[in-house]
Amino acid sequence: MNGFEDKEVSGNNILLGNSGNFWNNHLDAFDDLSEFRIYFDNVICPLSYGETNYRNQIQKEGELVFGNRFIPLLDFMPYNDYVEKLISCRYFFMNSQRQLGLGNLLLMLYLGSKVILDSSNPVYRYFTQNEIQVFSIEEAKSGQLGNINLENTRSNLIRIWGKDAIRNKTYNLLGLIN
Repeated sequence: MNGFEDKEVSGNNILLGNSGNFWNNHLDAFDDLSEFRIYFDNVICPLSYGETNYRNQIQKEGELVFGNRFIPLLDFMPYNDYVEKLISCRYFFMNSQRQLGLGNLLLMLYLGSKVILDSSNPVYRYFTQNEIQVFSIEEAKSGQLGNINLENTRSNLIRIWGKDAIRNKTYNLLGLIN
């Protein structure tokens, strides 16, 4: 989270997935998005890597469903430019039943985005058990996304993944090895 301490989401877009990988379940996500009772401007969809035919299919279908509101990120870009795109996303929908894109998830949580996950995803349970506020697909469909307590979220993220926490985990691991 270094370098982003003073940043918060400021746009009203939704980030969909983290790559052009089929584990993101993009096609199902397009259906879910149409049922969400939240308003968002654009769908920003990272597709800069993954299987080419799948990425092309997602781009074509996304443009068909959302028109010019679908913004695929097709090429790698400098990290700061990528983060600027992320900052425009009030919502982040990771429609996977397995843990993907943890770096994006952590950054978006830290920036104050409302992260929407499949409740069967193990990272959903991990976050909720550790008092990090995330939302289920069902909550997004009902429109019941409460306010984010950003101070609490950041505090819990630092407690688990902060510099001191990582250092202590590393020392503990080295102790086990010795």
